[in-house]
Amino acid sequence: MSSLVLVGMGSHIMPRIALDVARASGRELAGYLDAGPDAAPPDPTLSRLGDQGRLDDPDFVRTHDVFITAADPLRRDLAHLVAARAGRVATLVHPSNIIARSAVIGEGSLISAGCVIGIDATVGRYCTLHSACTVDHDDVLSDWVTIAPGAHLAGWVRCGESVYIGIGAAVIGRIQIGERAVVGAGSVVIRDVPPSTTVAGNPAKALPPKADA
Repeated sequence: MSSLVLVGMGSHIMPRIALDVARASGRELAGYLDAGPDAAPPDPTLSRLGDQGRLDDPDFVRTHDVFITAADPLRRDLAHLVAARAGRVATLVHPSNIIARSAVIGEGSLISAGCVIGIDATVGRYCTLHSACTVDHDDVLSDWVTIAPGAHLAGWVRCGESVYIGIGAAVIGRIQIGERAVVGAGSVVIRDVPPSTTVAGNPAKALPPKADA
């Protein structure tokens, strides 16, 4: 396994979690690459290896795995850049998690401490599962899904691309959540959620779209 390079950094939470999970899982850390205007590392002991331009160096790409810590939309841009250069994108999984052997986790995803991923569940690429959430049996998360801390999905739930499930939310079984939908914190979802819709409450109901400023 090649040494790991964190790409992006910045003051938001992703770099701090990624660094903690990488260390907890025993990954050898080579350092980080700057990307974007806010590129300070979460730990001053982490070595700076340059900026994202290093990803144009075939030798660098060949000898390192990368994990992208930048916030969206820069994270997506960097993911496309790494893919275009045939780079290896790491998946970071905290060792405290309970993950079924039959579960599948896509590249570039981050699984924080205390998560449970059930049998035959699928977690897509570049997903983020925050601490103590549950993705139960036969669930399917498309790419770029984020599950906030303490949220729980029952079995056979389907989440489209870029879905966000808020902290402490609960989703009953066999629910379909459309792409780019948002489930508010503490919500209880008992009906399908259309794409690009925000729902909240118990039971969760659609919120009116925000008026243009």
